[in-house]
Amino acid sequence: MQEGDVLSDEKCSACGAVMINKNGKFGKYLKCTKCNQTKSLGEYVGVCPICHKPAQKMVSKKGKVYYGCSGYPSCNFISWDVPTGELCKTCGKHLIEKDGKTVCSDKNCNYEVKKK
Repeated sequence: MQEGDVLSDEKCSACGAVMINKNGKFGKYLKCTKCNQTKSLGEYVGVCPICHKPAQKMVSKKGKVYYGCSGYPSCNFISWDVPTGELCKTCGKHLIEKDGKTVCSDKNCNYEVKKK
């Protein structure tokens, strides 16, 4: 353990050892004290339109926020906008939340639903 690391209540799914809270350059995560397995503590926002697992809020190397599937690497969905997990009724592409509206991710499609 390094300075600033804090023991968590969570146990490692691989070996059952205690996990510690760590802060990395891409956000907070848990790390096992024995087998070094890690688990992201990212913020879950929206739903992946491909596999329907939670979408996770992440930060790029340049500090820009984007959203990716929590099922990575088996699902490699990413988006700059929050995915809703729903499909467009017009073209079948995935819907995203943008500027207070739900819109189609396809720029050629005009599907839009204003939030209440």
